[in-house]
Amino acid sequence: MNKRARSRAGKVRRHAENILKVYARAGRTVRKAGREWYQIEHEAAADFGERRGLTVYHVAGALAAISPGLQWESAYAYLEALIEDPDARIPTYSRLFVDRAVEILRGPGTPIAPLQVLSGDKTTAFYRLIAANRPTRRAMAHTVVIDGHAWNICTGRRITFRARPEYRPPQKARIWPQRYALAADAYCRAAQIAGLLPHELQAITWLQWREEGAQ
Repeated sequence: MNKRARSRAGKVRRHAENILKVYARAGRTVRKAGREWYQIEHEAAADFGERRGLTVYHVAGALAAISPGLQWESAYAYLEALIEDPDARIPTYSRLFVDRAVEILRGPGTPIAPLQVLSGDKTTAFYRLIAANRPTRRAMAHTVVIDGHAWNICTGRRITFRARPEYRPPQKARIWPQRYALAADAYCRAAQIAGLLPHELQAITWLQWREEGAQ
């Protein structure tokens, strides 16, 4: 193993240790909620789609598109707003994200599939995990959502993000491809130790991190 590979392996190990520290602080309720989080959102997306004449894939794609910087608890209300008015103001980081959601929400009668519109590792991973049902998701052994919070967990820093349009996270919290791959590997390593799937561990630590930040 060369010097660069050893350095990267060390970073993965340290990040995995930080992830497991957050996981260790999570109680039984948070752990259960995290393990079920993507399945619950899959079912919510399917229900929303059934009411609105959309597939679960289109709903999941639109949710993923507007998710950066969004307060997740309001996500479905914002989708309702966009269906009623494509020009509705959505407090995500860029109007481009909203435009992508609007394009996806045109629905199954159009030739647009969500992955034709979405871009970026985090957004596409988020889409895939919400769109998949439980058996399919279990096959996604290396699919994990790395956002600013997940990177904070990896590094052990708490950087606060602003939920407002056109906001750009500070440089030390931005996720470029090398950081994404590093963090994803760390979550996979930590998940193996914890006996979980990576996306389950990511959801658990995200919930715990948010709970600690609210205290």
